[in-house]
Amino acid sequence: MIGILGATENNTLAVAAVGALQWSEASAALAGLRAALTHSEEEVRAMAASVIGWRADGMLLAPELRAALADRSVDPRAKAARALGWLADSVAADALEALLDDPSADVRLHALRSLHRIAPARATSVSRTGRLSQEKDVRVLRVLGRIRAIED
Repeated sequence: MIGILGATENNTLAVAAVGALQWSEASAALAGLRAALTHSEEEVRAMAASVIGWRADGMLLAPELRAALADRSVDPRAKAARALGWLADSVAADALEALLDDPSADVRLHALRSLHRIAPARATSVSRTGRLSQEKDVRVLRVLGRIRAIED
C-alpha cells in the first residue's frame, strides 16, 4: 500500500490506499500514514488524518497530527482536529483552542468538539467568553449551546 502513495498520480487510488491502512499491520501502516500526512494532495492528507484517529495505535502519530493542524488546506486541518479528539490527545488542547479562530467553520467545529472531549472545563470556559461571540456557523453555535447546557 505504501508504494502506491509515491507511485501513482491517481488521487482516488492514493486515497483508497491510505484508507486501507486503517486495518493494516502497525509498523507498515504507521509509516504509510506518516508519509500520507505530507502527501502533495489534500485528499490524501485528510484521509490519513482520519485513519490515524480510528487506529488503536493512532497516538503514536499524535505529534504528526498536531503538525497537520497547520496544514495549508481546510480538510486536513479539520480531520486532524477531529482525530486528535478521538485519540483524546491532551497535549493538543492549546493548538485546538487556537483553531477556534480559524477562518473555516469546519475547522472551528472539529476543534471545538475535540477540545470539549479532551478538556471539557476549558471548552466550557471558551464557550462562556466572547471568543466565539461573532460565530455565524449554525453547527458551531449548536455545539457551543450543548457545551453551555451541560454545565448549567
